[in-house]
Amino acid sequence: MRPVRPADTQGDVYVLSFPKCGRTWLRLLMAKAISTARGIPMEVCRDLALTGFSTVDSTVPRIVFRHDDRVPWRTPAGLSRNKGFYRDRRVVLLVRDIRDTAVSRYFQVLHRDFRPYAGEIGDFLTEDEGSVRTCLTFWDIWHARQDVSASFLLTSYERLAADTAGELARVLDFCGLAPAGRETLRTAVDFADFKAMRAPGRHRTTGSRGTTRKSRR
Repeated sequence: MRPVRPADTQGDVYVLSFPKCGRTWLRLLMAKAISTARGIPMEVCRDLALTGFSTVDSTVPRIVFRHDDRVPWRTPAGLSRNKGFYRDRRVVLLVRDIRDTAVSRYFQVLHRDFRPYAGEIGDFLTEDEGSVRTCLTFWDIWHARQDVSASFLLTSYERLAADTAGELARVLDFCGLAPAGRETLRTAVDFADFKAMRAPGRHRTTGSRGTTRKSRR
């Protein structure tokens, strides 16, 4: 198991997700939009930690991305129902079609550097730890507990794919950032797509209409 990183407890906004729901894509979009709108170099956003922007400009909300409750390592029964930590914070929950999430998650654990998964995809889908049941239970908990947070926004990979600029604008507005202009949004969308196409380990999947789309982490 990976070492536990210290939790960032100073966030104003927490963007939560189960692995492989598009977190890296959303981080790239938000980082470039904030950088462009505020004139802050992307370099302050080391390892895509958006909190770097807040350090430079205190008017930028402190936005923290995390897998809440170390969810990749939990069984459904091991997930916490206590969301009191988020009582005074804004929460964005990023979800994705469970079928795409599960398949992408399988390939992630199959090829990870530490304790790679040795079974077939059918075996993984029925695992108790960090697989389908854990993901669905995690989402169910947040559906039931969303009112604990100061404010709550549900977004998804599919909404971002359908209208990337529009959904990005909705997320940024929820986070308390000034409305992003059309050019800022276009710059962010182009940048994130450019980066995603060059991300190591990417794979392509076929959509329901037979079109090919990139799979973002």
